[in-house]
Amino acid sequence: MDRQIRAEKAWLIPQEMRERLNGDFSIGKLAPLRVEKITRLMSKPYPLHRYLDIMSGVFFSGVRRIVQQYGGDASRIWEGTPSSAEVVYRFLEFDG
Repeated sequence: MDRQIRAEKAWLIPQEMRERLNGDFSIGKLAPLRVEKITRLMSKPYPLHRYLDIMSGVFFSGVRRIVQQYGGDASRIWEGTPSSAEVVYRFLEFDG
């Protein structure tokens, strides 16, 4: 999310999305959202990113990967006490 915006602003996007989802930022709430809905959420009342379409797609893709690859549990990225290189590799598999 920090693509051509300040990191401080990028790191606030999950909190802003949580607020726009009425406090529910769970995978159960995020998983059924279509990319168009994510774009709308990121757009109003003010845009969360300068590249809404691209970053909405990255957000959508990340949720999809967590659901499909990690059974909806992001903590499984660290499952099995992987090496730091393996964790980096797992993160590099995410779009964006």
